Amino acid sequence: MKLAQLSPIAQSAAKAKAITGEWDYAGFDQLLEELIAYDKTMDARVPRQKKWMIISIVICFFSFVAMLVMNATLDDNSIGVGIFAAAVANLVWSIILFRKCSKQALPEAALESVHQLARLLRQDLDPKAKIITTIDLSGPTGKKKRPSAQPHQRIYFDAWCTMRFRLRDGYTAVVRQIDTFTETTKMTRNARGKIKRKIKWKKQCRVTARIIPPAPIQWGKPPQVDRVWERFKMVAKRDLSVACLDRWWSYKKRLEAPKRAPSAKDIVGMLFRLCAMRPVEAK
Repeated sequence: MKLAQLSPIAQSAAKAKAITGEWDYAGFDQLLEELIAYDKTMDARVPRQKKWMIISIVICFFSFVAMLVMNATLDDNSIGVGIFAAAVANLVWSIILFRKCSKQALPEAALESVHQLARLLRQDLDPKAKIITTIDLSGPTGKKKRPSAQPHQRIYFDAWCTMRFRLRDGYTAVVRQIDTFTETTKMTRNARGKIKRKIKWKKQCRVTARIIPPAPIQWGKPPQVDRVWERFKMVAKRDLSVACLDRWWSYKKRLEAPKRAPSAKDIVGMLFRLCAMRPVEAK
């Protein structure tokens, strides 16, 4: 699916790489389906553009050699210069297209997670209420860079997702995800003096699930938590006591940032564990 084939709302979301506002479920589901289809098209196009860019580099090299040979053997070198100039122009254009496709691509794992999360919660949603979202799909950009104490380390703080759902029983579920990317570059020198560069990425995802009651209540027994990866707490919000569960995931990869993300089932599971604390009459 091309950008021009998307609905106006989906086009705006794809260009801005953001989904913000209030949505009814049907509209939100359709928007995500369009963005996922568009991203699959871009994911298929990026490797093709990369391949053509590499071929263009090879063509440019051989055309340069051919120009040198023509200059040495022919009195008129305009043909060789023209061939090399055309090869350079083709290379520049292929680089522009590759960068454009790369920038237009959306984070597939994030879109799929949000889509599945909404679908899994659909039966429990208040049909008259809106889904409120603040979703940033731009990824670890320069604006999200944070200071690092390590000279060869870059840190990106990406608070990319906040979603608020009104449930049928009047309770409100809030899901927030923050991804912290750490890019570490290690330089080593062997006995011959050759320098090797190794790049490692680490992605830490923190998901916070909250259940907000419609009125002051007496919560039940708190859920059991993993002491390493989870933390439960009660948060005061005005005159309400809000149940809050944090959970962390960690992913590592070489050369590029990890694309894996927490599954929607795991996130929904966090919400269900909090919902189990509600008074019997609310269940």
